[in-house]
Amino acid sequence: LLFLFQERFNTNYELEIPQFNGNYGANSNEVYEEVELYLASLDAIKGARRLTVFRREESRSVNFCPAHDEVIQECFKGATMSWSHHVQIVGTDNRVDRRWFSLETARSNERLLSAYFDHIAKAAAEFKKESRGITIYTNNGDGRYGDGW
Repeated sequence: LLFLFQERFNTNYELEIPQFNGNYGANSNEVYEEVELYLASLDAIKGARRLTVFRREESRSVNFCPAHDEVIQECFKGATMSWSHHVQIVGTDNRVDRRWFSLETARSNERLLSAYFDHIAKAAAEFKKESRGITIYTNNGDGRYGDGW
């Protein structure tokens, strides 16, 4: 009965964005990667107590995202969006984990979610473009590309 009462009067949404799609984690979730890059681009990340440091393969710089259970808040079009990152160890050998981001916001912000995720995708693409390293190709003189350096 308490559960039904809480569900009926719960004023927040909590959305989970898993790192992998599907039951066995075979496919990367693009939204997870976009959220990771987006959060790394926010000034709000600087106020976090604990951060995870990472570098993408094609990136020239180090990035930061919230550590396990750390909460990052931001405002989008007047709505408070609270992000947290979660890691759960799965199995007995402690070598497999499940990772996901959670977004918590008021139910009244439902109409903003589509625009918010579009904003995240655009900001993540821009952040990825800005942090990408430069690759230099040379022409060996015979029309083929090589390292030449």
